[in-house]
Amino acid sequence: MKLEFQQGQGGSASGGEQGATATAGSAQIAIRGTMQTPNPCYKLSGELQQQGQTLSVRVVGRADPDAMCIQSIGSVPYTATLRDVAPGTYTVRVIHTYPGTGWDAAAALETQVTVR
Repeated sequence: MKLEFQQGQGGSASGGEQGATATAGSAQIAIRGTMQTPNPCYKLSGELQQQGQTLSVRVVGRADPDAMCIQSIGSVPYTATLRDVAPGTYTVRVIHTYPGTGWDAAAALETQVTVR
């Protein structure tokens, strides 16, 4: 199983924009989410951990050191695709983390999906 992660264009948050959804298909799970960040100039990456039928995707947000950025809460969309997933029912968890910021990790999703 492998994780493909792609970040969208971030912007200022208008409030409460944090969460994710997951849908299963044939040999894959698609996750779409939005991560609230300390400012809009954050780079996101994804990490996958599997324990049995539980798949945890950790979305890690780090400040972009090269960006000149306004100081407002940011909102950054992303997509994560798990490929080569064996058929079965899985618990999918998505956790947003913010190393070095003082922000607590946020649980964005926990749901069950069935892969065909």
